[in-house]
Parts: sequence; C-alpha cells; structure tokens
Amino acid sequence: MSELKVQFGEGRGIVAPLEIRGPAEAMAIEHLYGMLFALRVQVVSAEEHVEEDGIVQRLLVCEFDGGPLRFQRRRAITAKMTAALSRPGPGIVPAHAPATARDRRAA
Repeated sequence: MSELKVQFGEGRGIVAPLEIRGPAEAMAIEHLYGMLFALRVQVVSAEEHVEEDGIVQRLLVCEFDGGPLRFQRRRAITAKMTAALSRPGPGIVPAHAPATARDRRAA
C-alpha cells in the first residue's frame, strides 16, 4: 500500500499543479473535491492514474475567485488535506469556523 503524499508542483501563474498519492480507499475523487471545496479551492482539471500500490490524482487548482494560490496558502492546504486523508473516514478541518445559529439571526 502506498504512503499518502500531498504536494504542490512547480507552477507559475493562476493555476497550480497539486498531486495526491495514496491508497485507493483514501482517494475517492468526490471526497477530494469536497475537501478542496471546503478549503475554497477550485479544481480546473483532474487526472487519475492507478498504480500497483495506490492511486495518483493530478489536479490543476486555483482560488475560488480565480486567483493564484500563494505559498502560505499552499502550505495550509497541503497540511489540512494530509491531516484529513490520514484519519479514517471522510472529513476536513473547515477553512473557516461555521456560523452559529446566533450569528445567522444577527445577519
């Protein structure tokens, strides 16, 4: 079984290459898209390759607003995705704390 690895590749401009390698059970594309959506990251294109020891997902991503992902943001995304994919079951640490019922009434 392959070891989980989440990393951004070299890229300049608006879209950044993101590669995720890991075991097949942790790599459902819908799960990855959901995590990226929660982190407010837009998937521009995606490729999936099955290897002997797992799956490789190669994505081109950018911010929701179409802007580039800066260095600090890339590090945060990598850390949150690695943590979420490393624990059993679906889940992601939200990018922002959800609004409480009190916050919604005040709005």
